[in-house]
Amino acid sequence: MSVIKSNEIYSPQNYCDSFFGACPVFSGNQNELRSLLDENGHTDLRDFPFDEIESIVKNKIPVVLVDTTYINDNGKMVFEHRWFEVPDQNLHFEIGDILENTIIGIEDWDGEKSIHYYAYSYCSDNGAPDSFRFVEYTYFIETLAKALQYGIKQYESDHQEEVKQYVEDCTEDELVRFYKHYDKGETPVHIRVSEITMETPFGMYILEG
Repeated sequence: MSVIKSNEIYSPQNYCDSFFGACPVFSGNQNELRSLLDENGHTDLRDFPFDEIESIVKNKIPVVLVDTTYINDNGKMVFEHRWFEVPDQNLHFEIGDILENTIIGIEDWDGEKSIHYYAYSYCSDNGAPDSFRFVEYTYFIETLAKALQYGIKQYESDHQEEVKQYVEDCTEDELVRFYKHYDKGETPVHIRVSEITMETPFGMYILEG
């Protein structure tokens, strides 16, 4: 499946109208479009120079091409095109879909199917904009068979203090972005605890329930 979601070259206005249902009027400078996205809560959507298409394809980032040509302070036309990420409705989720949910990987470690606990999150409830916490574990790994027998969530709860953890303060938007792009730029698949078995495919997941 192509990461370039349209053969059309969008104006900044049409890009906003097509994906967000709004059609603001502005000069077209990419900095202005970037600011508009950030101000309206779309900080998770990235933009890239035209010549970074190889990296975009490698990381499977869904994009469209936007014409950000503008007139500079000297009155000269500056021709520019940039790739802007588009929201994937199948991967859209709110803070309630991720908060306190653990990111795990089902992986092969030393020839055994294992569960790798990567990270989780919580809210400190202190009222500050950066009251969310994203916590990453360091090498928190167990065989899947043992974790299933023990209980996937119970194993995490009982053993998480045995591994080093790194805590990052973040805003709600930043936390959503951490989860959304955690799997090498892609979003881990949502899975319920009850759905995990020895037959669960290798991959990265957001653990629910």
